[in-house]
Amino acid sequence: MKRLFWHTEKLFGNGDVNFQWQTSKANYLVTCGSNGHVNVFNRHGEPNYDFATKVSGHCTGLAWDPDGDVLAISSDQNSHVILWDTTMNRTIDLDVGLREPITAIQWSASAKLAVGSAKGNLQVYNHRADKRLPAPVAKHTKKIVSLCWSRDEKLALASEDKNISVSDANGDHICQLGVRADPSMVEFSDMKMDEKLHVDGQDNTISAVIGGKTLLLLNLHDVDNPIELAFQSKYGTIVTYKWYGDGYLMLGFSLGYFIMISTHMKEIGQELFQTKAHKSTLSAVDLNWRMNKVAVAGDSCVKVHDMSDLRETEQIITVEEESSTSLALSGASTRASLAKQSAGPTEVDKVAYTNDGQLVAVSTKAGSLHVFLAKLPSLGEAFGTRIAILSSLLEVTISNSVLQEPDISISLELEPAFLALGPFHLAVGMNNCVWFYELLDRAGQTKVTQREYMGTVSEVKLSEKFAAVRCQNSVQLHRVGMSSLEDDESSSKLFPENAQTEGVITAIALTPHFFIYATNKGSINYFSLEDWCPITHFQHAKPVTRIFPEITGTRLLAVDDIHQAFVYCPIDDSLVAVEELPNKVEGVLWENYEPDKHIFATYDDKNLHTFVYVRDSIYDSSCKKVGGATPLYHGHRPVMLHNGQVFCQSPGGKMITITLSTHTNNNNPSSGGNTNRDASQEGVNADDVYLDNMLKMNKIQDALSILGCQKLNSSSDSMSHQGVTRLKGFAEAALAHLRLDYAIRFYQMMGDVGMVMNCKDLLAIEDKRLLCGHIAAFVGEFDRAQEHFLASTNPKAALDMRRDLLHWETAMTLAQNLSPEDLPFISREYANQLEFQGDYLNALQHFEQGLNVDDTNTQGSLIGQAESEHQIGCAAGVARTAIRLGDIRRGIGIAHTHPSRVLKKECAAILEQMKQYIESAQLYEKAGFYEKAATVYIKCKNWGKVGELLPHITSPKLHLQYAKAREAEGKFREAIQAYSSAKDFDNVIRILVDHLQNPEEAVRIVRETGSIEGAKLVAKFFVRLNDMESAIQFLVMSKCHDEAFQLASTHHHMKTYASILGDDVSEEDYKSVAVYFETEEKDPFLAGKFFYKSKQYPRAVKHLLRCPITPATENDPNINPIEIAIKAVGEADDEVLTHQLMDFLMGEFDNEPKDAKYLFRLYMALGQYREAAKTATIIAREEQNSGNYRIAHDVLFGMFADLKDNSIKIPQEMATNLMLLHSYLLVRVHVKKGDHLKAANLLVRVANNISKFPSHVIQILTSTVVECHRSGMRGSAFDYASMLMRQEYRQNIDPKYKSKIENIVRKQDKSEIDAGTSACPYCNFELPDYQLSCSECKNNVPYCIATGRHLVKDNWTVCPVEKCGFPAIFTEFQAFLESEGGCPMCGTVMPAHSVSRLDGDQVKQALAIAAGLQSTQDSGAANNENSSNE
Repeated sequence: MKRLFWHTEKLFGNGDVNFQWQTSKANYLVTCGSNGHVNVFNRHGEPNYDFATKVSGHCTGLAWDPDGDVLAISSDQNSHVILWDTTMNRTIDLDVGLREPITAIQWSASAKLAVGSAKGNLQVYNHRADKRLPAPVAKHTKKIVSLCWSRDEKLALASEDKNISVSDANGDHICQLGVRADPSMVEFSDMKMDEKLHVDGQDNTISAVIGGKTLLLLNLHDVDNPIELAFQSKYGTIVTYKWYGDGYLMLGFSLGYFIMISTHMKEIGQELFQTKAHKSTLSAVDLNWRMNKVAVAGDSCVKVHDMSDLRETEQIITVEEESSTSLALSGASTRASLAKQSAGPTEVDKVAYTNDGQLVAVSTKAGSLHVFLAKLPSLGEAFGTRIAILSSLLEVTISNSVLQEPDISISLELEPAFLALGPFHLAVGMNNCVWFYELLDRAGQTKVTQREYMGTVSEVKLSEKFAAVRCQNSVQLHRVGMSSLEDDESSSKLFPENAQTEGVITAIALTPHFFIYATNKGSINYFSLEDWCPITHFQHAKPVTRIFPEITGTRLLAVDDIHQAFVYCPIDDSLVAVEELPNKVEGVLWENYEPDKHIFATYDDKNLHTFVYVRDSIYDSSCKKVGGATPLYHGHRPVMLHNGQVFCQSPGGKMITITLSTHTNNNNPSSGGNTNRDASQEGVNADDVYLDNMLKMNKIQDALSILGCQKLNSSSDSMSHQGVTRLKGFAEAALAHLRLDYAIRFYQMMGDVGMVMNCKDLLAIEDKRLLCGHIAAFVGEFDRAQEHFLASTNPKAALDMRRDLLHWETAMTLAQNLSPEDLPFISREYANQLEFQGDYLNALQHFEQGLNVDDTNTQGSLIGQAESEHQIGCAAGVARTAIRLGDIRRGIGIAHTHPSRVLKKECAAILEQMKQYIESAQLYEKAGFYEKAATVYIKCKNWGKVGELLPHITSPKLHLQYAKAREAEGKFREAIQAYSSAKDFDNVIRILVDHLQNPEEAVRIVRETGSIEGAKLVAKFFVRLNDMESAIQFLVMSKCHDEAFQLASTHHHMKTYASILGDDVSEEDYKSVAVYFETEEKDPFLAGKFFYKSKQYPRAVKHLLRCPITPATENDPNINPIEIAIKAVGEADDEVLTHQLMDFLMGEFDNEPKDAKYLFRLYMALGQYREAAKTATIIAREEQNSGNYRIAHDVLFGMFADLKDNSIKIPQEMATNLMLLHSYLLVRVHVKKGDHLKAANLLVRVANNISKFPSHVIQILTSTVVECHRSGMRGSAFDYASMLMRQEYRQNIDPKYKSKIENIVRKQDKSEIDAGTSACPYCNFELPDYQLSCSECKNNVPYCIATGRHLVKDNWTVCPVEKCGFPAIFTEFQAFLESEGGCPMCGTVMPAHSVSRLDGDQVKQALAIAAGLQSTQDSGAANNENSSNE
């Protein structure tokens, strides 16, 4: 709290200070200290020098009368009472008729002063009648220490004679009660009791402190049974107590405790609340009802609690003594300039609030008095975003927190009673005076003008140039800054002009352009400030008590005398009722944030309520409450509303903001404001509540921003169902309020392209009612859309809408007035709907009405064509409905002549339902629906017609039905033909075998169709003919393996059975066959073969190894027992079987080692690829040494593919041998094509490794010399010719080439044609085309399978065959495929267009694979093309 002023012991003397605030007005504070001086101060601490008195002895009473006009003062050394009349400013020394000192005084509610003396006498003085009792009344024998008046003017006295007495206003005795100790602090109150005994306006209980320890409660209706309450000893003595509420008591104790108790009989004696408010002592307690505060004084401070929550300390007032002289500080500049010298805290003695709770006075036991500002008068007003509030008793602060402008402080001369703010002026005043301050700049420099009015001013409103001042029942409108002498008719006007006709003005408002006032006769009047004349008058049925216009005046909320509110719009005199208006409305704040000016809030002393006013909408104008109430801090007064933030004036003269609950997102900590949530919304997501409120408040723009951010922050591309629903709600709200631009953006966020296009089409519509109609139709408000359409410039749009919605009855009603020429067409469409619903009678009537087209309306070929189609449709409808209604002849007649096949089909279907089969089938047949016709003919057993229609029928079902009918009649040939058409070959076979005795045809059909049931039938037939082999064959085809096995074993045809068994036989069936061959036939090969198929691997290997190998079986893997044994061992994965077969292949059993190819295949079957590779290399070397180069190539290629599939590195020797063999095989191709240069280079590569071709050394070297000489590689030809001239080769040279070779050697021509270079695919180093190792990066370079050259990155491809995949030069490979037709490596035939060039990433991957599959060792002799190997 802010300290307004204080005075020290130098003014009052050392000791307690007695003080008392003026009742009612609280303009004065009277004090009396230990020095006996009585001082009177105003609210600002300024002393009243007109009153000065001093009492002798100790002051025993300072008492104000109920009106606060008269002050009574008494002392313990004077028998007179001093009265000071504040209205007349005079002092009276009143003789009350006592001769002893006065010890207690107290005023009654009717201004009667009760005076108690030291001897127990009582005197009553009536100030208004200026008389007293004839003589004092002796009530007690000792000093009266306390007295109190009741509301019904009973008087209670407490005396040191240990008695409490009760008298009436004349001193007459009512009752008396003796107590056990000295009574004190006697009070009247109303204790909760039986309702029969309770009387309003009367106090029924006397309370008093007895001996400082207990509290006495005396019920005046039961004086014989007083109640005395004792308290815990740790509390100390009772210092003070206060009655409050409905019979509750607060008590303060000397040792710092503060408690609450109830006097209700059920709760009496129970402590409702207890706390140790102060550590050492508690000296005083004061309660203020208006502020709802209680102040507890003790130690060196005062603690302030809110009555709603006593457990929390709201404020602490620390009192510190000042070493300076008495000070009275009222202005901010005075306080700021004074230097205080603190002497430290002191013990507090008393505390007291003013009646209005604005000031609190605190005295200390050292003799000082301090006055604090507890609550400022709630004076504040806003204009736009600027707010003016009373920040101190003599100071107004103008702020603009929205625009963040510096505050302007204005010092006042007097404490104002009212305040008004305009754009350039501030008005304050009291009584009949108003001071106008012109706000010149932000520094606060002001120009002041003063004006007095004819009566007491109750309200002032300001605009830019004018002021409206309300005095009693009239309002004066004048220019700001002008005196009353300068007023004229053009600058000043008095309202109302005629009070008798217009009534009494009850509310006023001033906007930049209008002066607005309301009267008790219900009128709302607008007066133009620019034209200086009335412009609009609205008459309401009830008296209007308050008005609250929006800042421009185009919207005004008015409240009438029955507490109904409405929003009035002067533009069109529209009136919209406010729904769910709270029971109490103290004020209304319109939102001044531009996008939200349709929102306002009402408030009372506890809550704020949000409302939204909607004027432009497809619906009727409305004004509805949104969300729950927003709690308002106690004592705070709302002044301005901006963007959901309510700016409130606090009791201490500060501005705080509260966020309306409708604008608060409780899940967002940064949203600020209070976090109120309705109980009904518990468990509801706060984001959903927040967005729902935005939807209800029509805050479309803000919602668009929030939902857009949520979509950007979402991690998922797809939107949840809840998100789509929310967006749809906002889109429809934007449409409903004609905000098409925002609706388009919402639908774009939803991805609803159709609605985006629809909304964009509406942008061009200027007619508001037409636009509202289209939007209402979009959101499903069709009746409302029709109203808008009919009121628009295009009423026919209503008819079009109803037709689109299939609302035919309404459409026909509209068409009668809007478009009679459309009635036949609507009748047809309505008839179609009625027909679909089954109302055939009305449908027929409307179809007939649709045929009545006025030919005079036919204009143009298009219209004529449309009407022709319309009449055709109506005729079809008549045909259908006539048949359904029983007029079959009429319907069939129309259908037969109608050109539509569909109508014939529809009528035929109707007739079929009605079981009129003949007529139905005829219509089907006439329409060309032969299958339907045949179906109906079958129902009526007309097989002749069915037969006629069969060539046109493809349905197997109909063919089957016809076939069964023909078979039943014994016409088997026709039946077979029909069954064949129906693809029912089982029945065809059955008839052939059973009826026509034609097994050859039956066998043919079984073999062609693979029919299982047919095979069974044929098998049975052959059994009857004793043809067992054929029977077994057909039993196997029919999956009857058990029967086939029994038949084969019985008739010794097991080999026949075994030869036709497929792979779909069970292992048990295979085992049965194997056992039969093992035991019956003694055939080890077949036994072993079928044991292998039945996965009996040990028995299979046992029998297979006993079989001899013949040339006939060696080359066929299907009958080679070793090949089958290898498969068995591979599948068995059994180490014993593996060793057994290995020993057999190595010749351990018969001392005859078997061919190495079997060992290779065993390794492959076992998955031992490295051993298989080694074996394959050996086999290939043997074949190569024998001159079988193609066989060796194929062996190596197969092994290469297997190793690659299993991701095993290719051995270097295998890769080199395959490369050399492939190069040699390519020579013949290129020689054939005449490309001698390629052939020569390939032969040079082979000749450099001639030792690997021992069978054809001379032939290869001869070919190399010839091709090199042909291609111009004379140096290479000379080298290899010289090699041939050696002794070991010369004698074996072909005579045909011998002389030529000798000439080459003799001439010694060593010229050489360069074969060309290209880049290494690894490092881009230039290499000779046929060099397969890079001298720069040391990598083996892949070779082209079409040319043998090394590959380049930009012309790379691979063989598309999966088992091959060898690389090639793209262009060369295509050329090779075009000429040869197949891959040179794997031999697969493929078209040239099946290969494609690889991109950069694919080439990198291919190089990585090549590097992984090939060995990283030196390439050896295969790449050393410059060496010669003899």
